[in-house]
Amino acid sequence: MTGMREPCVQTELDLFAASTFEELLSARQITDITVTVTRRLRRGWHATLNHHTGMRSLHVPAFLETAPAEVKQALIDWTLLLSHRTPRARTAQCRTLERTVFAFIKSQGLETRNRMSADPRAYVTRGRIFDLAEIFDAVNKAFFEGGLSSFVRWGRHPLRSFQSTRTDTIGAAYNLITIASMYNRPDVPRYAIEAIMYHEMLHIACPPTIAGGRNVIHGQEFKRRERLFPRREEWLAWEKRICKHITRRG
Repeated sequence: MTGMREPCVQTELDLFAASTFEELLSARQITDITVTVTRRLRRGWHATLNHHTGMRSLHVPAFLETAPAEVKQALIDWTLLLSHRTPRARTAQCRTLERTVFAFIKSQGLETRNRMSADPRAYVTRGRIFDLAEIFDAVNKAFFEGGLSSFVRWGRHPLRSFQSTRTDTIGAAYNLITIASMYNRPDVPRYAIEAIMYHEMLHIACPPTIAGGRNVIHGQEFKRRERLFPRREEWLAWEKRICKHITRRG
């Protein structure tokens, strides 16, 4: 009796790696979009538009580098919709594309319900003196040609202001700027709250970069543009004085 042959087991192999963002952009002859992998992002993504050069920058989390081509195409199309138009004018188109991306995210087991998911319409923008939504629009128009998009809110911490990326109740990504409660005082000068808003908006216009294996949040371009705010030194002096008062009191 001859020896029995080992059963043949067929294994699945990826014959072709997923097309890269660069290959897809090249195939479509799109030259005004750059794609950057950003470690700060976990599930969401965001894009910015430079109105002077016309260049768009798409920032994605690392796992989207290996996403299927249709998901990457959706992200590219989503970025192409970024323009001078208000976010409302492109909401329907964007949400259709976002569903494609978030379906993939869900398939990877990365969709979880946590504090990062919230309805942005619930954020409180009106303070004791200033409305953050009005301040954002004014700074956006004066320094960014109206090109940035973000929700804003008052924070609970007296000293901590920050910019973050969140997802809404249907899984769409959006920017969120949180302003420290120390700015919600009756004696706060308008230039001070405009300055802190400008600083946080710069985090959207000048997102972090990777240099020498480090995540650089306040890079050279960020610092250069930060110095362009007309009353920056006056703001820093005011903030330092108020911070000392809050620290001493608390």
